[in-house]
Amino acid sequence: MEIHHLSKTFEGRGTWTGLVYKDGFCTYTVAATGVNAAIVAGSPGELLVETTATSPSCLKQTWEAVFAVTAPSPLYVAAS
Repeated sequence: MEIHHLSKTFEGRGTWTGLVYKDGFCTYTVAATGVNAAIVAGSPGELLVETTATSPSCLKQTWEAVFAVTAPSPLYVAAS
């Protein structure tokens, strides 16, 4: 995952690369630019992910997920 700092905040946005998910006989892949992720600063911090996944023989899926980041705590994204 690549994360970029949002100006004047402790939050960030990012993209995931190489994401592959197998569900029974379907294998879903996500394009490198197809995953949007937001990092919300705090304790716990949050990682919000939204994407569309495709499989050659299965229906296209839209995924949304919220992850609680318990370490490091608190979570901040700073400019490098």
